[in-house]
This record gives sequence, C-alpha cells and structure tokens, in this order.
Amino acid sequence: TAPLVMSGQEEANVTRDLGLFEADLRANAGRTAFGETTYDDASTSANHYQNTSVAGVGGRFGYHLTPGVTAFVDGAANYEAYDAVSPSLLVKLDNVTYEGRAGLNVTALTVVELEGSLGLGYRDFGDGSLNDFTAVLYDGKAVFRPDETLTLTGTFSTSLESPGTTSGATTKTTYAATGEAAYQVNPWLRLRGSAGWSEAHYQGVATDEYKWNVGVGADYLLNEHMDATADYTYSQSTTTPAPAEDQQRVMLGLTIHK
Repeated sequence: TAPLVMSGQEEANVTRDLGLFEADLRANAGRTAFGETTYDDASTSANHYQNTSVAGVGGRFGYHLTPGVTAFVDGAANYEAYDAVSPSLLVKLDNVTYEGRAGLNVTALTVVELEGSLGLGYRDFGDGSLNDFTAVLYDGKAVFRPDETLTLTGTFSTSLESPGTTSGATTKTTYAATGEAAYQVNPWLRLRGSAGWSEAHYQGVATDEYKWNVGVGADYLLNEHMDATADYTYSQSTTTPAPAEDQQRVMLGLTIHK
C-alpha cells in the first residue's frame, strides 16, 4: 500500500496591467509529509526522510507587441528543505531550483489563445557530493472559447520535481499533457471534465514513470470573492519495473479571489 501523503500549500499572486507592459508576481510556501509504506507481509517502511518544506518566489513580465501579441519572460526560484538524510544517498537533498522561460502569447478576439515558451531549469543541491541538474523546459497552451459558456483548454508542460519515495533518485523531470472542458451552467455553477498523460524520468536511477488520468469537477460560486470546488480523479501509473497502480482521489476546496 502506497504511503499516505499530506500536503499543504499557500500561494499569493499579484497582477498589474501597465499599458504596454504587464507584470505578475507570485510567492508560495508549502509542506509535504509522507506516511509509511505497507507491504503484503504487513511489514512497513518509513518515508519521513522525504518530508519537505518549500518556499519560492517568481514573476512574469510581458510586453504587448500588438493588441493581440505579448512577448514575455518568466522566472522562478524555489527552495526545498528535507527533514532527514536520504537512506540510499546518505545526504540531505536540500536544493534551490531556478527556472527561466521566454515566450509569446497570442489572443484572437477572446475566442482563441495560444501560448508557447522555451527555457531552462537548474537544480542546485546544497550538498557538494550531489550532481546539480539542468533540463530544457518547453511549455505550450491552447484555449478555445466558442461562446461565453464553453472553454476548451489543452496544455503541455515540463517541470523539475522532487523524486518522492523513489530510492536513489535526486530529481524527477516530468513531461505532461492535459485537456480540459469547462461549461458554465449558470452564473453560480461551472462543470469541468479533464484527461491527462505524463511521463517522468528520474535522475540517478534507471526508473521511469508513466501515468494517465481522467476526472470530473464542479465549481460553485458562494459569493463574489469565494468559490467552493469539488473534484474526482481516477489515475493509473506505472513506475518501472513495478506493476501498474490505480488511484482514486476526491478533492474538496475553497478558492478565495479579489
């Protein structure tokens, strides 16, 4: 049985339109804690060495080349601190991850929005015995709004992530594609459906992860500053050489906005 994972995150975001320029500043802090893994013979193994605290800042700055075309740069830095040393590597995996991208956003009459970016990610480990890691980052997004009630969105993203409970790994590079349809039933209720696929490769070990998922969700407007959200997701993942695993997840949330 996979470990129970408890995760919480706070995010703050400020956006300003300055005429020809636009700025988006963000900050985040979070905590993730792993429970025990349980095996068929009822034995267990601890995963507390993967418990992490994170904090980061980032920003996106754009320049309107034309009324429908915006060039932008996006940068972020995130610090990740581990509670204990890795039992396989015998060091803590504390790191700072830097990401930088440049790209274009194209909008046509609020009906179609296209965006693409290219950049680099660099994970700098605090312990000198670990090899720092660099990856090319490429991201894309397409949004189609045929009318005021329906929104279709497709995305592709690249990210550098923590290796989780994979022994001996220092970094996980994930490539993910998602599709989502959102339908505004009335001013208070929005329904959503989604599907996704991802492929991840671990730095330091010959392990790969493949995952797909489908889900449904709803957003209910409580008032002008608060939405209640509910989501159900079914996913299947395969981490070589282990067999496939199924997962069902129910999420309830509250979104507060100004």
